[in-house]
Amino acid sequence: MKKSRRVGIIVTGVLPFVPETFLLWPGTRWFSNPWIKGSYCHITPECDHSGSVMDKLAQPVFVENVPRIILAGEAVHPSHYSTTHGAYESGLQQAALLYEYIMEQENNFFNK
Repeated sequence: MKKSRRVGIIVTGVLPFVPETFLLWPGTRWFSNPWIKGSYCHITPECDHSGSVMDKLAQPVFVENVPRIILAGEAVHPSHYSTTHGAYESGLQQAALLYEYIMEQENNFFNK
């Protein structure tokens, strides 16, 4: 029995509201992706004594006052790195930053 099917059976047994179609989900091939190999981020005690690396990664890179590089994901969340919800929350943060920038530009354009 495939691992993904075993997980599906366990999950549907524990959480009966999960639809039966979950058992048919083919699963991911994340671990076999040649660029990722099933990796995830983590931090070691030696990695950052100041605790500021994630904060720095989450700051956008501005070029001529325009945010050109904006990183989001599990690796940039200051306290929930290496988690799905950390990736989600950092995505929301960066989307809000980009939205604020766009609204500011729009306001500047219309208020000239």
